[in-house]
Amino acid sequence: MRVLQNIINVFFSILVFFILFNIILALVWEIRTTYKLKNLKPYSDEVLKILDLNEEEGLSLYLETWINRKYEYDQFVEWREQETPSQQFVNVSDEFGRKVEGNDNCEKSFYFYGGSTTFGYNVTDYQTIPSYFKKIIDLNYSDKNYCVYNFGRAGFASPWENILFQKHLSNKKINQGDFIFFIDGINERGNADGINSKFFYESQKTLTRKYWDIYKPTMSLFFQSIPMMQLVTRIQQKNRTPEIFNCNDNELVASINYEFQCHSIKNVQQVLQHNVNIRKAICEDQNLNCYTFIQPFSLVHGKYFEKYEKSEAIETGRIKDYESFKFRQKRIFDELIKTQNVIDISVSLNNATELSYVDRSHYSPQASQAISEYIYSVVKKDIK
Repeated sequence: MRVLQNIINVFFSILVFFILFNIILALVWEIRTTYKLKNLKPYSDEVLKILDLNEEEGLSLYLETWINRKYEYDQFVEWREQETPSQQFVNVSDEFGRKVEGNDNCEKSFYFYGGSTTFGYNVTDYQTIPSYFKKIIDLNYSDKNYCVYNFGRAGFASPWENILFQKHLSNKKINQGDFIFFIDGINERGNADGINSKFFYESQKTLTRKYWDIYKPTMSLFFQSIPMMQLVTRIQQKNRTPEIFNCNDNELVASINYEFQCHSIKNVQQVLQHNVNIRKAICEDQNLNCYTFIQPFSLVHGKYFEKYEKSEAIETGRIKDYESFKFRQKRIFDELIKTQNVIDISVSLNNATELSYVDRSHYSPQASQAISEYIYSVVKKDIK
């Protein structure tokens, strides 16, 4: 009996220690991160200059883009950037997407779909491709009320863009004669999972369980969520070097929540072609003006950083292994551009004299403006 009592005492001691340790770890982690963020300089002077921001404003942009910004569930497409309160640089709503000024009493609308480069990570609301396109439209059609919407989302590729597009159609957000722009390329990864898919796989298992049995599939999610396990995961992620060159020359690497996988480039192109075909059929049926653009790739198009410098924030980092990464980027682009019924807008950065990127892949304001101008040159003949 005494032995059993000792075992129980040890068990409860370990349990109490485990709970207290995780509570303390969570508090210390939050305090440390908050303190660190106050003194962080996420953007180099070179990037701050092209963003036209001072250090304080640069920190605000970083916090609004990466720290304050959360994801939430969105019907059919899995995720979207969470709606924000009124912020200085990054404002998002479910109804209208990323903020674009001057959308009132719309006679005709222009919808942009794409990934984080379309959304405009690491640039302000006014420095995105859709925002610059809106300025062009307002300048050339000052007597019209034409609206531009930015529905770019982090991690989106052609499959998710198509679903979101169809969702907007079914909700009667899009009208006959509107313009639909899909900006594709760097996010294409075939039929790979999205950033939330793993969670949905696990969560789905609870729906068919008995009341007393639900805890079983949720245990792994619970243990993954506790601070101690998150710390271990964070350390592993920080020290992990993506073995991107384990993929052969006919494969691309896709990173979903720090899990790296190789995908056949040819298969990725075939999936893109399939999604372009679906768009074309829908747009012809609905009398819409639809375009799929293949975007510029960092290191391949435009002007990239002349040398590597380590960033204080991982989200604003640069590509380190230039030549190897450039080879792969070029290989992927060359395959995707074979897709039928797409338009190459990478040429928009051919004559770039200023920095075209603010990090590994996201466009600078100057590049976004050049891309928007090129898109307008392609579609203006169809705007009435």
